[in-house]
Amino acid sequence: MEKTILSQQQTEEELRNAQRQERPADFSKKTLSSFSIFNEILNTSIIFDDAIIEGQVFLGDVIVGGDLSLKNCLIKGSLYLANIKINGNLILENAKIKGAINLVGAHIQKDILGNNLENHGFLSLAKGKVKGGIFLENAKIKNVSYDNFTVNGDLIMDGSSIEETVDLKKINIDGLLDIDEIAVGKDLILEKAKFKYTEAKNIDIKGKTIN
Repeated sequence: MEKTILSQQQTEEELRNAQRQERPADFSKKTLSSFSIFNEILNTSIIFDDAIIEGQVFLGDVIVGGDLSLKNCLIKGSLYLANIKINGNLILENAKIKGAINLVGAHIQKDILGNNLENHGFLSLAKGKVKGGIFLENAKIKNVSYDNFTVNGDLIMDGSSIEETVDLKKINIDGLLDIDEIAVGKDLILEKAKFKYTEAKNIDIKGKTIN
């Protein structure tokens, strides 16, 4: 039996229905095609737990009213969340992303929960604001090669502001750890973290740096 793959139109329809019915938009264990949503206000939580997305996800300049959860999700392309505003948590625990993750300028009202996340290409939180903490223990950020070029597996956090702890314990970064001009309200945990090289100018850590 062929699996059903939700189209862009069906994904948008579920988002509309969830908001109208004042419930989370739940795509758990579903298979979806690539989808793009721009400049929308989505007044609900959105759940992609254990889902498979057959290409990229593009949520540019979107407001999410609750959590955005991609726990155990497989995305077969990149995850574009630049300038997103999430009024809850961004949950990426055990997710596998076959491309880069772009969170440039994102505003997260609670935590980024990404323990055991794996992605191919950069993960950028540059200029982002996180009201809670960032948890990327055991995450893997890998280089990826295409026909004519390579995208480095960098973790880019320059100019970001995190009000609580940043936990990078046992993270494995193939390329650069960039924490230039980062502001962290509590601790920065780098215990057993692996990275090729680092940039760390003008950092402001209110708590302890734990190596």
